[in-house]
Amino acid sequence: MNLTDMTLLEKMKITQIEISNRFEILGLKKINFDILFANRVLIEENIDFIIDKFYEKQTQNEEVSILIGDIDTLQKLKCAQHEYILDLFSGCYDNHYVNNRLRIGLVHKRIGVEPKLYMSAMSDLKYILNEVLKKSSDDHNLLLCSLDKLLIFDSSLVIDTYIDSLLNDVISSKKKLEVYAKNLEEKSTELERLTQLDPMTHLFNRRSMERFLTRELKVAKRRNTHLSLAYFDIDDFKKINDTEGHNKGDQVILYFSNLMLHNVREVDIPCRAGGDEFCLILPECNKVNAEVICQKILTSFTNKYPKYKISVGISQTDPEYKNNEYDLINLADQNMYKNKLNKQAN
Repeated sequence: MNLTDMTLLEKMKITQIEISNRFEILGLKKINFDILFANRVLIEENIDFIIDKFYEKQTQNEEVSILIGDIDTLQKLKCAQHEYILDLFSGCYDNHYVNNRLRIGLVHKRIGVEPKLYMSAMSDLKYILNEVLKKSSDDHNLLLCSLDKLLIFDSSLVIDTYIDSLLNDVISSKKKLEVYAKNLEEKSTELERLTQLDPMTHLFNRRSMERFLTRELKVAKRRNTHLSLAYFDIDDFKKINDTEGHNKGDQVILYFSNLMLHNVREVDIPCRAGGDEFCLILPECNKVNAEVICQKILTSFTNKYPKYKISVGISQTDPEYKNNEYDLINLADQNMYKNKLNKQAN
């Protein structure tokens, strides 16, 4: 059910049993309701005096005057107060009556009437009504006591709407904060991911490569497995840029990067070491298997660009490897240069 299809009673889960309990706690009984109803005519005869006196008192408070704001609003408030005062002496305090009290509380909360101002207004209203009810021929003590209890009953309902509204505000703010935190976390995660990537190729950058290599070295040692590192370099890349233009050079780099992304295992880590140099971290992979993976990449590249060449060097660790990630990079780099020199010699 939509909230707009529910009464305030239903929203706040105030049942007839709850209403009866409140009456019992306050000692409100049929005799109290009857004596209030018996004085309805007296109240009707003095209703204009009561309302004028009430707002004369209220508008002396600067905070209240600011909230009321203008004469039109004041007239609307007087009409609403007219209805409320007559309801106090209606003798019928059913679900409809309770729902109206809750609605009054909700309206007060929405327009910014603080509880202290509401309670002050109720005190003023009680005093004015007491002055009028002195004219009654009924048991004066019972009459005033009945009014006092009913006003307390009304006030408790109004305060409940304040509390319920505040709780809803807290829940709403919490949800907004959770959404904001989630978005912030996602943006932070995305930002962190972007700082790890080379902006052009979307391969991991040099800094990330070194961090991953450090981690994989520890994993390989703990699992007693091999770790290989392949170091690639596009031969005569400067010549490609100088003779065919930088756009062509970028196309070559992007194509090779794409091959690294889509021709390796899920556990492998493709990186751009810088410029036209690339590295591929191959966990749980010895040099022989690393050569197979690298050859697959090189063959695909040659099929696309048969006149361009790529040199590659591979280094590997074994369970007894004691050097660090930089030594592994340097060794792969040296092997890559040996491969380049061998091709030049041939």
